[in-house]
Amino acid sequence: MSRTGESPHTGKLADAADLERAKADQRKNGGRLGESLVRLGLLKEHELVNILSKQYGIPAVNLESFEIDPESVKHVPRSSYTSTDHAITVWARP
Repeated sequence: MSRTGESPHTGKLADAADLERAKADQRKNGGRLGESLVRLGLLKEHELVNILSKQYGIPAVNLESFEIDPESVKHVPRSSYTSTDHAITVWARP
């Protein structure tokens, strides 16, 4: 299983110094470690998405190349998410 900081291409973690830089950035700016790794240029965003996808067993979807059916979005009740969540229904049973 991949861990945040691990390259999906090489399977190797960022070195200890890079992880410490990312942790310091995380303490300073808040957020998650993966965000800091991306902000510092130690991981590309798509690499982080792939790592998290594998880690949580949830397929990643590139929304730039995916047309979302406006009708399916209606199936997500507003009360089930907040403005900070990024939930989008991409498929619904007929």
